[in-house]
Amino acid sequence: MLKKILIIVITSLLFISCNSLKHTSAYLNTNEYLVIHTKDEIDGQTVTVKDYNNKIYTTVISIANGNWVDLKVGDIISLEIEDIIKINPVHLISKNIKVISKKHLKERIVSSISMMKDSYNLGESLELQMKVENLGKEKSTFLPWKTPIENSFTGEFMEITFDNKKIEYSGIVVKRMPPTEEDYITLKPNESVTGKINLLDGYKFTKKGVYSIQFDGNNDKLPSSNVILIEIK
Repeated sequence: MLKKILIIVITSLLFISCNSLKHTSAYLNTNEYLVIHTKDEIDGQTVTVKDYNNKIYTTVISIANGNWVDLKVGDIISLEIEDIIKINPVHLISKNIKVISKKHLKERIVSSISMMKDSYNLGESLELQMKVENLGKEKSTFLPWKTPIENSFTGEFMEITFDNKKIEYSGIVVKRMPPTEEDYITLKPNESVTGKINLLDGYKFTKKGVYSIQFDGNNDKLPSSNVILIEIK
């Protein structure tokens, strides 16, 4: 039985800041973790976290386990680990969870991704939708190049991991002249735009298991998206 104190850092994915979750995790200390996803269960939550090396873990928080606390993405908590189950992702059996602080951030422009379901058969089409929404009070302009808003892969713009390892991009790379004014998209307040891609056009999902997926906003001046998890069966 392994007993160890871990600090878990959870940063908002619903309204993510221009610093991506990936970048946030780069500032974590050893034994600090960033929650990237929460799923409501009948009597609690399943929480998914990343450490400073971008390794992924899950833990169950519930009344039955005696470790219930109302958590939201963006909360910084500490917990004590009773045991570790080596599955994919690695599962932590936790207790004594304490909320240290809360960070619920809201940005003017929000990037969010979603998929139709959370499990797929090997080789099945993996359609992902991305929505860019202006939550501010003024117009906002961005360049959609190298984003799902183009409805196709034109370069690398996703962060996909499996078994705590990054999946390398295998799609096309489009070379372009410098953008003109017509290439940009302007969103009015509360206006949004969406696009769809098939992840198989840019990445190889060759193994069965759980994959972590995020839009990486580094190259396009859009904030990085929420993180979603899918299982390939």
